[in-house]
Amino acid sequence: YIRKNELDAAQRQLEKAFAANSRYAPAYDMMGVLLQQEGSRLNLEKADAYFKKAIALDGDFEQARNNYGVYLSQMKRYSEAAQQFEIAGSALGYEGRISALENLGRTYLQLNDSAAAAKAFLRALDGNRNSLVAHIELVDLLLAQNRVQQAQRLYDETLILVQGQGISPRLLLQGIKLAEAQGDSNQRQQLSRQLLSAYPLSDEAKQLKTWLNNPEAPWQ
Repeated sequence: YIRKNELDAAQRQLEKAFAANSRYAPAYDMMGVLLQQEGSRLNLEKADAYFKKAIALDGDFEQARNNYGVYLSQMKRYSEAAQQFEIAGSALGYEGRISALENLGRTYLQLNDSAAAAKAFLRALDGNRNSLVAHIELVDLLLAQNRVQQAQRLYDETLILVQGQGISPRLLLQGIKLAEAQGDSNQRQQLSRQLLSAYPLSDEAKQLKTWLNNPEAPWQ
């Protein structure tokens, strides 16, 4: 019901679950997700208590911790979110562990802690070499450190992962930056034309135009 955005029906089913077992942790977790998805200020405030109750009832309920972390991130409570993602991302056997580590890395980016973010994304790659999120984020982090060859290797892997899906403006801009860093003007020009043609209104196209007007300036 929640996936279909049938929130009233989901609410009724969860109330039945509470009536049958008032200590059923997954019901509290799903109620938190439901209230978060509805999105009003009042329901967002209520969601916090449901996530906490789910975790209090079952401290090993990693999915609830991951969901709570997503909620905390939405509320911009990033330090608290990182704690939940760290616990979920360290739980071997939890099928959402890689997603939790990806979320952990993104949360550290919000906290402006690039080193911790890189560690989280590398842990995600260790667990699943096909983590697209980790690949894309690490390319940017490596470029920021001027570790161009390592960034290029990960970028090449990323292109293989997205084969047949089309290339996003973010990947095109990464390719442009890599080409520029390695003095490949032909590749840079080709990818620049592709970005400006396919995604002229994207933030990446705006960044490219700004840089083209002042190539000596650092990328923003």
